[in-house]
Amino acid sequence: MNPLKEPPMPLLTFDRIADDLSRLPISAKVVGVHASLKSLGDIAPTSHALAKILIDAFLKVLGPKGTLFVPTHSLNEVHTLLTSGYYNPNTSPSTVGGFTSALLAHPRAVRSAHPTHSTAAIGKEARYLAHGHDAFSQPLGIQNALAKTAGLDGVVLFIGETIKANTTFHVYETLCLPALGPYFPGMAATEEDGLKRLVGFTWSPHLHRNFYGEAKQRTRAFNKMRSAGLLHEGNLGPAKLYYYFAKETARFFAEEVIPKEPDIFYCNRRESCTPIYD
Repeated sequence: MNPLKEPPMPLLTFDRIADDLSRLPISAKVVGVHASLKSLGDIAPTSHALAKILIDAFLKVLGPKGTLFVPTHSLNEVHTLLTSGYYNPNTSPSTVGGFTSALLAHPRAVRSAHPTHSTAAIGKEARYLAHGHDAFSQPLGIQNALAKTAGLDGVVLFIGETIKANTTFHVYETLCLPALGPYFPGMAATEEDGLKRLVGFTWSPHLHRNFYGEAKQRTRAFNKMRSAGLLHEGNLGPAKLYYYFAKETARFFAEEVIPKEPDIFYCNRRESCTPIYD
């Protein structure tokens, strides 16, 4: 046996995942999750089995009064029409990971009808989270589940290195900086009741953002959350875990951060921005 070789990590089980989740303040809450399945290591022969176990563990810990939701973005925009087709909430796949696809396939899942930035949920508030989030609403505006989570005093949670994909920041942009809406136009392709149509909207999240670089170095918006004690950390098995409470974080950005630094989410240094979006 090579003494320098690290012993293999024990396989995760449903009980271990549920036990780790039970230590978090999420029971009976509305919880939005971004998850990297590969960060959890080996658990079963397929990632689908891992995703199902993770979903079941969340539902056990959340209980009958809780709700689990995920982004199920399909990005059925006009410029992807030839490859993605028209959005149909019953058939369009999620493009944001295996965990979201597994939740979307769950028999209890309820999906919103927005053609580019839909969400799917299971639990007590699932229908409320999906209601009104359709082709005629802003992708990440007041009808999006992440915006509603603040009103429901919910939690936003990240498993693995997914924190840079913090869609909540786009919600804050939409709600707190409405004058910038015309600079973020979009057009989606959607199908409803057999009718195919193209729908225009504002605040499609184009352009590079400063917080997209969080996986490489700490960024401005997340540093604000850390200094205010809003970003909490932990572990789920071998994976790093981050979470924050939606209501207090939304209030913090709306009342304290954005009025003083309206560019908090945007790149302000050429060397840290993707040139094509500069």
